[in-house]
Amino acid sequence: PDLYHAAPDTMRTVLCQTSGKTVMMLGHNPGIGEFAARLLAAPPAHARFCDYPTGATLVVRFDIDDWANVALQSGQVIDFVIPQELLSDEQGTAVLAKTQGTNAPGSD
Repeated sequence: PDLYHAAPDTMRTVLCQTSGKTVMMLGHNPGIGEFAARLLAAPPAHARFCDYPTGATLVVRFDIDDWANVALQSGQVIDFVIPQELLSDEQGTAVLAKTQGTNAPGSD
């Protein structure tokens, strides 16, 4: 199914049918932001999570062996970052910007 404008329930159905240790899902708002919020046991301490801006990336860990067993409100946030927090240093290497409110390492 097309996830670009999918509803959160459709995204969950697709996730539950996947295989592999790691899954990457891309979508569009409002569906992807709502889906992300439903998956988490607790939201990240990030000022922009509620509006889930374009290009936002959420990394979530689930304590499951099979994606068919993923439950809503069970995911643990590993990281949440928005594009404006990514910069390049003088050598062109991507680095995380020190933005107040992110969960990124070194951002406090």
